[in-house]
Amino acid sequence: MGKVADGGACTNDGDCSGEGSQCEDDVCTPPPAPSAEGEPCFFPEDCQEGLECDYVEVGLQCVKPQSKPDGQECAGNYDCASRYCDAMRVCAALREDGAECIFSGECKSGYCDTETFTCAPDEPAPEPAPEPADEEPVCDGT
Repeated sequence: MGKVADGGACTNDGDCSGEGSQCEDDVCTPPPAPSAEGEPCFFPEDCQEGLECDYVEVGLQCVKPQSKPDGQECAGNYDCASRYCDAMRVCAALREDGAECIFSGECKSGYCDTETFTCAPDEPAPEPAPEPADEEPVCDGT
């Protein structure tokens, strides 16, 4: 962490000492305050405590989560106790591993394998790169 306080001159984010502060226009700037209900967001941590960042009809917004049971009409995942509002706009249980899915948000595990379109336990780790083969020495005739 840097040594420059918010409001001081900087050249990059690493210069700034405040937690979450960034160097914007050569000045250390504190992070924005969390968004209130109805304000735009991109990530859950963008919202004030007790709110969730979810898609509503006008885009991603901070919303107060509800607890409607499965089978109740919903406008978005935030309406449902299960946190899953299906395509028919009805609260539904999250799907178990092996069930059909299109999006990871439908799955209890949080992962939909888009090759098989089934809920899976977890996103697989990427395949490791193959080890380079030992090269034979080259005789250059000297």
